[in-house]
Amino acid sequence: MPDDLERLLADVPATFPRPDGDVTSRARERVGRAWPKGPRRLGFVAALAISALIAAAFTVGRWIVPAHGVAATSISFDVKPRESEAFFGTLNAFGAVANGKSDETVVIESRECDGYGQWSTAAKVVTGNGGTWIAQVGATSTATFRARWKEAVSDTVTVRVHPHLELLGPLHGGVFQLRVAAGRFFDRAGGVLERRSGNRWVRVRAFMLHRSSGMGQVPWTYARFRASVKHGVFVRAVRPQSQAGRCYLPGISNIVRV
Repeated sequence: MPDDLERLLADVPATFPRPDGDVTSRARERVGRAWPKGPRRLGFVAALAISALIAAAFTVGRWIVPAHGVAATSISFDVKPRESEAFFGTLNAFGAVANGKSDETVVIESRECDGYGQWSTAAKVVTGNGGTWIAQVGATSTATFRARWKEAVSDTVTVRVHPHLELLGPLHGGVFQLRVAAGRFFDRAGGVLERRSGNRWVRVRAFMLHRSSGMGQVPWTYARFRASVKHGVFVRAVRPQSQAGRCYLPGISNIVRV
């Protein structure tokens, strides 16, 4: 029996933390006493006992002993939705800690694609009933989030971000104005004005963005252009993926009726 037990335990992946040594020893003794005399055949009851021991190794390691070199599983974590809008989108980060206690401090960290590549604190929250928690966070470019509790770090979640587009107009003389907010300026990047035609959007004209000369917390980029569109037609502005860059999804503005 001990040889069979050691053989089966060897199949448990090395990355799974092992249960306490005393617990393992006691389990071996109990299974050994129940082992029938005679040929060493793995009986049904003994197989169940060994399976339970292996399951205990996984369970104890998963929730009590944080993994080394990978994200710990003692804190669950997710972010919804997985797509957002720069500066104007709200994300809900939520999860739970393994001990199920309230008043535990959880730190949510983010690393933005359009930043310096470092982790920064996005929010701090205190757990409630059952060790659960929820916090609102934001992103100005595609970002990766994670949660930290004591020495444990959760798996990461990536949220992809659209730039924020505001279309104004038409002003006097058929002039339209577009404002774009994101984690950076889009100076000399291009965009397209489109009109609604049945169930399709049709290109009206292209335009170019220019960096704002003003200073502020939000990097605004502007475009001002003329377009001839019939009265009553719906229009929108689009920044295609080719102009968005690797840190952003395509951007689509609000719809304006001319």
